[in-house]
Amino acid sequence: MAPKGIRVKAPRILGGGPDGFGYTYLSTQDGDAVPFNYIDISTTGINVGAGDDWCSGSNAGTLYYLGFSFPFYDKVTDSISICSNGTVIFNNKRTYLGLFNSSLPDNFYGEHGFVAVMWDDLDPSVSGAGVYFQRFTTCPDGYSGSCAVVQWHNVPRYGGTVRMDFEVIIYDNGNIKLQYNSNIHYVDATIGIQDSTAAAGSNPTWYLQYVYNGSPPGHVPTNGTAILFQYPTGADYDIRVVNVSPSGLVSTSPLTVQAVVRNTGSVPTSGTPVHLYIYDTVSNTLVFSDVQNVSIPASSNVTVTFSAFTPSPSLRGIFSLPYVNEIYYGGWNQEKIYKLRKSPVSVLDSVLIGNMADADFWPCPSPDPNTPVTAFITINDRYNTLIQMALGYYCDQLMISEGERLVKEYNLKVSGRTITLSGRAEVYDITGRKVAEFKDKYTLPKAGIYFVKVGEKTAKVIIR
Repeated sequence: MAPKGIRVKAPRILGGGPDGFGYTYLSTQDGDAVPFNYIDISTTGINVGAGDDWCSGSNAGTLYYLGFSFPFYDKVTDSISICSNGTVIFNNKRTYLGLFNSSLPDNFYGEHGFVAVMWDDLDPSVSGAGVYFQRFTTCPDGYSGSCAVVQWHNVPRYGGTVRMDFEVIIYDNGNIKLQYNSNIHYVDATIGIQDSTAAAGSNPTWYLQYVYNGSPPGHVPTNGTAILFQYPTGADYDIRVVNVSPSGLVSTSPLTVQAVVRNTGSVPTSGTPVHLYIYDTVSNTLVFSDVQNVSIPASSNVTVTFSAFTPSPSLRGIFSLPYVNEIYYGGWNQEKIYKLRKSPVSVLDSVLIGNMADADFWPCPSPDPNTPVTAFITINDRYNTLIQMALGYYCDQLMISEGERLVKEYNLKVSGRTITLSGRAEVYDITGRKVAEFKDKYTLPKAGIYFVKVGEKTAKVIIR
């Protein structure tokens, strides 16, 4: 027992985490030895042109390349999308991550893998503010390897007057450092990291939150705060596949598969077998396998090249639906028809009885909202039985163009030279040059042919 009047303080274990993947963090606010070496790129970096409520990958279609392969959770990327509201996206980069911050893991805007440097409703579009990007082969903060920096310079909260200066440094070893170089107008921002699969629910613990809505209060950043998120490294070696190319559906042409394999540990491997298995997704049968033995240095990636493989055709009844971006297909003597929509294959109808011989889409006779879209499937039996199957759409959904769809969904109208719609849009001239970004309303400077783009939809506008 301690003598009366003397309080015994339990020792603190440095760092936060680990999360389910193994990330930890160190922070100057917790007394950890994190060097604060601010890299000011406001005069040397690229001004990314961030507007209010903006992400470079979704609004401008621009990704910023790091100059190195960056491991983020179990994936590797070489590019990022930069968002005006204090975030950088690593996974699902061509979508929007907006102003409404939340606790992690978040999926309000979709399944993103990202770092929240200070996720809040910020406004870098005001005079004197900006968001900058710059990459370095030798990091100026004292780290000997490569790094890339994203800096929010003189950026206030929306409607606020306090100008803030903070940044994220992305290191080639997988670490991420956040630094705050000014007074911070903190209200309810989120700071932390998460993988896209945490939002999807398949890896619900793959995130590490530093602060949300001022909790814990000791983690509200101040001038001089530095937070280092550390990529996990094992005591020995830990091998994982970070990506495979090509993936998904492939043609029947000869192909060579490559896999990027990472050793996250501190001990190199020698003669590690890496296996490749290729399945026919229609028949769910193994059609090719190969194994390559490789040596993988510690904390490094290795590209493994497998033997060449020539797929044999086994599909019947391939057809697509215009404007909804779906492809349907099946295999000879299979009992299912499959659907592909920009992402992994999913079964459209798993209760189709019989062995399919062929399938085709029946064109809509007119854009009638009461006429369902159907496919006809021929069964490989003695009668060549024909089955009609509804695909879940009506003809009016397939008979209009993307421009007509934009007019309908976003209430796009043109009066004289003025365009009005519901939401944010971009305007391009006939040469493809972007002439404006606007919200709700914009007046074109002169007559001509223009293209109005909202998200992935584009409408042609002629001003006479």
